Amino acid sequence: MAFNPDRLSLVVQPIGENGMRWFDYQSDDNGDVLLGTDYFQNAKDHGLRIYDLIFVSPEAGAVEPYVLVVDSISDSGHATAVEKLENLEREIIKTAVQYDKQAAYYAATANNADAAIKISGELTEEHTTAKSLLHLQQVNSGSGAESGPARAGYTFSAAAFKAGYPSTAAADGEIDTTLLTFRQVNGDAAAILGNGAIINGFAAFAEATTQSVDPVSFAAKHQMQIQIGVVNDRDGGEYGYNAAKTVGEGGTAFYGFSNAPAGWDYGLRLAHKGKNQVLQRTSDAALILFEFDNPANYVTMKVASGVLTIADSGGAIVSPASPVPVNYTPTATASSGTITTSSVLGRWTQLADKMRFVSIVATITNNGTGAGALRFTLPATASGSGVFTAHWLGRNLNTGVPVFGQIVANGTYVSIVLANNAYPVASGETIYLSGTYETA
Repeated sequence: MAFNPDRLSLVVQPIGENGMRWFDYQSDDNGDVLLGTDYFQNAKDHGLRIYDLIFVSPEAGAVEPYVLVVDSISDSGHATAVEKLENLEREIIKTAVQYDKQAAYYAATANNADAAIKISGELTEEHTTAKSLLHLQQVNSGSGAESGPARAGYTFSAAAFKAGYPSTAAADGEIDTTLLTFRQVNGDAAAILGNGAIINGFAAFAEATTQSVDPVSFAAKHQMQIQIGVVNDRDGGEYGYNAAKTVGEGGTAFYGFSNAPAGWDYGLRLAHKGKNQVLQRTSDAALILFEFDNPANYVTMKVASGVLTIADSGGAIVSPASPVPVNYTPTATASSGTITTSSVLGRWTQLADKMRFVSIVATITNNGTGAGALRFTLPATASGSGVFTAHWLGRNLNTGVPVFGQIVANGTYVSIVLANNAYPVASGETIYLSGTYETA
């Protein structure tokens, strides 16, 4: 096909000598032909000038309509056009009324003062059903062997790239892929409003990964993953917000519950793999703190009736705001010889971080060959920071003689002697003992 001047007609003539003119041209030539060099033969003879607009409509409806701009006219008078709708938009937008009177960093963008493409319209406030100025709808029928961004179908995709990336010599300056702005009076407003539903799957209102990468290898140096509004219909469970600091993970869809201690029904989860700690809030308002790589090792924190309770993974209270004693059964031995039979009861209370108060009552039924120092096992290994002496005091209930306890660094037992370092008990006698120590 070729240019047919009989199909070219002037639609709008500007007032005065200068200004953009609008032409209508009917042709079934496709875009590649229309954009060919010198397609519009003898353009000067037909009144075409640089920057004039040409609306191309099909003759028989065989091609899509085009909006062209005359880009150049050769010395021979032939015109070459380009498809640049954004040029038209910029001219129109520059004369648009500015409605936003609020000073802001992004006010000019909110006003579309310098936009490549502008879509504007008005929706009345009286409508009783939802209306949208721009609606995109996608229907997917395929499936993939594995979920993940590489196999996803995207209804809307936007990308922003800095010229020169990934070179560190690229010019400074911020780029933002999406900016949402609203101004509201007497009504509700949301920058983002979403609603999702699944059947037998995993869904999140938002899921994102941000990274800093090496400019040569593109290996991740730092990485943060977030998920908002997650439900899992396959395995059950949900959580409101998950943030995990990891490195080099997240190429496919990631699941925050993969490092949860027991299920993953929680509202808040904060993970830091480098520091090996995760804090999450469960659905019953408890906070769980656990190791990222060892989720079975965790404690649960919960406030009830104004009292903070901290429990270990087995449910035992380890650090309440109001101390609660915990029973345990110490083992009685001697530093020399063997005790035949004994009956021992212990109880400990957490005072602060690693400080514990311990009480022991022991009846040495048959001392056997026990001698030297009487020993009772501790509820937890002692700190390695030093030797603890004279922290524990007690008495032989039968003789009334005071006894003294000592714990060595990293010790697993307390050693009991008299003031002269003699063995403190005989068969049939009972000892009471109590004291504090620092756990490892």
